[in-house]
Amino acid sequence: MLNVLIVDDEFHAQENTEIFIQKYFSGLLKVIGKCSDVKDALVAIHNQEPDLVLLDIQMPNQSGLDLLDIVEPRNFDVIFLTAHEEHVLQAIKKDAFDYLLKPLDAQEFQKTIFRYLSKQSSEKKKTKKSEVLNISAFSTIYGLEFIKHDEISYCEAQKNYTIIYKTNGEYITLTKTLGAIEELLPNEQFVRVHQSYLVNMKEIQRFIRSESKIVMRSGKEISVSIRRKTLLFNFE
Repeated sequence: MLNVLIVDDEFHAQENTEIFIQKYFSGLLKVIGKCSDVKDALVAIHNQEPDLVLLDIQMPNQSGLDLLDIVEPRNFDVIFLTAHEEHVLQAIKKDAFDYLLKPLDAQEFQKTIFRYLSKQSSEKKKTKKSEVLNISAFSTIYGLEFIKHDEISYCEAQKNYTIIYKTNGEYITLTKTLGAIEELLPNEQFVRVHQSYLVNMKEIQRFIRSESKIVMRSGKEISVSIRRKTLLFNFE
């Protein structure tokens, strides 16, 4: 089941969106929160880590577009909800999965969510296949780069891009967020230790508990966030 956060300053719009989810996608999507402004949304995103954010564009003080400027790297998909068609181009530039015009139309809502779920299912199938082959294909500005999992030391987020650092010292810049790369790599080998870092467990040399950081075999030191320490302890 995928977790959904609804961000909309209009209470009735929040309720209608949640009703659509419960009516058409019960068992597939779960509403984990509803927020009325960017400030509350940032807290919810940090604490609950949604898979999908249904995001209103025009809100008081700060807009939905402002929220995406603040949240970097972004580890969730976005479907914009807007009553103003003039905002559509801006939404597309923010690398949103899609947008829906308000008031929401039930059929259009279902079509969009079905496409989103289909995308998620397809990515999971790719992940399973890559785990068997121990290799993944990554999109770069030049094309596809095929990299063996054991050749990856760690991945670092750079806004909406990701840099893969290889064990041989080379690095490759990918046109995907770190969250998207995390979906491609096997989670029994690659662990998110920080909002900006995904590491290969085989390449960790030591964990310095007193400083809450790990040292990679390459010598790179990476901070471990408090919320993610338990992931490392599972391997102790």
